[in-house]
Amino acid sequence: RLDGCETDLATDAAHCGSCSDACNATHGTATCAGGVCGIVCTAGFGDCDHDEGNGCETTLGTTSNCSSCGNVCLSAGGVANCVGGVCGLTCTVGFDDCDHDAANGCETTLGTTTNCSSCGNVCPSAGGVASCVGGVCALTCNTGKGNCDANAANGCETTLGTTSNCGTCGNACAAGQFCLAGVCVPPPPSCVGAAPGQGDCGPSANESCCTSPLVAGGTVQLDNSHSATVSDYRLDKYEITVGRFRKFVTAVVAGWRPAAGAGKHTHLNGGSGLSNGSGGYEPGWDATWNTNLATTKATWDTTLLCASSYSTWTSASGANEKRPTNCATWFETAAFCIWDGGFLPSEAEWQYAAAGGSERRQYPWSVPGSSTAIDDTLAVYCGGSCSSTQDVGSRAAGNGRWGQSDLAGNVWEWTLDWYLSPYVIPAGTNYAIVTASASRVVRGGSFLLDASYLLASNRLNRTPSDGGIHDGGRCSRSAP
Repeated sequence: RLDGCETDLATDAAHCGSCSDACNATHGTATCAGGVCGIVCTAGFGDCDHDEGNGCETTLGTTSNCSSCGNVCLSAGGVANCVGGVCGLTCTVGFDDCDHDAANGCETTLGTTTNCSSCGNVCPSAGGVASCVGGVCALTCNTGKGNCDANAANGCETTLGTTSNCGTCGNACAAGQFCLAGVCVPPPPSCVGAAPGQGDCGPSANESCCTSPLVAGGTVQLDNSHSATVSDYRLDKYEITVGRFRKFVTAVVAGWRPAAGAGKHTHLNGGSGLSNGSGGYEPGWDATWNTNLATTKATWDTTLLCASSYSTWTSASGANEKRPTNCATWFETAAFCIWDGGFLPSEAEWQYAAAGGSERRQYPWSVPGSSTAIDDTLAVYCGGSCSSTQDVGSRAAGNGRWGQSDLAGNVWEWTLDWYLSPYVIPAGTNYAIVTASASRVVRGGSFLLDASYLLASNRLNRTPSDGGIHDGGRCSRSAP
């Protein structure tokens, strides 16, 4: 031939490697280098199967090959798309890409309390239980709490059960009334009026000293071998103050005495009260006990001043009106509670409140229940100081599960039960040891004792006619 070997088989894409081997240029520009075909793909196409024989066979810009071969756009929880070579994701209703990581798609389920209608939309739960319904946060307030400012952001911010919000938001009790279990009622006799130690308790000195929170019933472990079950009841928030006891003394000197059989848990067992576990019930006040109540003011002044250095009683109203009454016998404390419309708590009721029921708290404030932390901010006891009692409720950080103050420390508290050791536990619910023995049970420790006496499980016994510097009490009442 005239032109000889005119073709460069090493570089000619039409004859690459041999005269008959033309490189495929589908969706691209064919190349030949060293007798081997190649291809430079047109924008928007790719040689994803690495087979030059079919050219740039793959269209890019799809969710399977977005900007390049194998660049798959993930679609978890949504619908994937590829726009301008960049993967995108349209989340399905109820899902969102809250971590902004396209690699795991729309990973977050909306409609929960942490991401209600959108990412990070947290439903407040302070004082209640949060929920998300139809993408809208809702709040169910705990018993005794209310969202009175209608501001969901701060939850159920208001404590109900005060004279300003009694039972419901804005339900203000009339002057002189008392909020009892969410109902405005006349106050117990010991809190009628405005004398010190009657209506000035609590951290802000503006709460009725007769406040009596509801304790929801249940079962408590008394020790490693015994448990007890109690029904709902109310247990006064504060120990009996000097100011309240002063009104009782006035009534007794004026002739008041408990009626025979009074002081029972009449809301239980058809009015019969607590069971003794063998077919009988608590007997209530015995009229022969009236001889244990002094008839003159002078005698009360003498007995309640059992130790001048530590007694809280003063003959006339003074600086101690908010202190817990001490030097009180079992008879005097039981009679006070009857006069005030209540009764002494059973030992099981007392321990149930102090231990937080099923939480089995070591101390009334222990959270978790196994915690043994204690210091002078939690209780009035012989920890850093052993000087004297303090105003009731002065250690609010140490309040128990249902709001009672000073269940540990300040003064020992008389209970209804006679003392037996070890425990003798009758069968059933709502029992008490009502068969007479030598002494009655006291619980809670006192300002002159160390931390071991303040444990919710600790129990001690005292002769009921003795009233020492450690001895006081608080009243229990029927549940509404």
